[in-house]
Amino acid sequence: MQIKIKELEERNSQLEMENDLLKKLRALVLQRKQQQKKEKVIVVYESRHKYQLKSMLVFFKLSKSTYFYILKSFKKIDKDSPIKDLILEIFKKNKSRYGYRRITLELKNRGFVVNHKKVRRLMNELNIFGIKPKAKYKSYKGKIGKTCKNLLLNKIIDKQKNITFFERNFKTEKSKLNMKHWCFWVSYSFRKTLPFANNWRT
Repeated sequence: MQIKIKELEERNSQLEMENDLLKKLRALVLQRKQQQKKEKVIVVYESRHKYQLKSMLVFFKLSKSTYFYILKSFKKIDKDSPIKDLILEIFKKNKSRYGYRRITLELKNRGFVVNHKKVRRLMNELNIFGIKPKAKYKSYKGKIGKTCKNLLLNKIIDKQKNITFFERNFKTEKSKLNMKHWCFWVSYSFRKTLPFANNWRT
């Protein structure tokens, strides 16, 4: 039974490898086909004054829409190319430590006023991100233990008069006194009412 399970696992691993390799091969083939299309478009474009466009497209098996779509992508001019070059230069010069905020300030120092949101977008397009510093070690682990209730200050709310006041209560624990034939419990208390902001609502 164990031998069969092992054989199945090996077979499964083999199938996963073959599937992964086929996916990568398919992707490369698609890239090559796309590259071949681009190369054909370049040849057609360079020969457009010498030969008829329709005849060349038929020869290369290219549709008219594909030809103009690829041609349009070639003609696209990246307006942010100079800014991107500066961003890369600043980023590499500072050993990948600068984020978009510091790069924005550096661009401003060089005379280029660029919005920080745009700098962040261009950095995302360039796939560059500033290295975040490691967080400093903090020994504080929060509140430890329990907080005791304040037994010396009682909050009293008089709903009828709409008044809130505090009553301070000092009270000792009961003490037991043992005598020869008698046992006494001794305790005392001191109460004092503290005035507190009359007509104060809670």
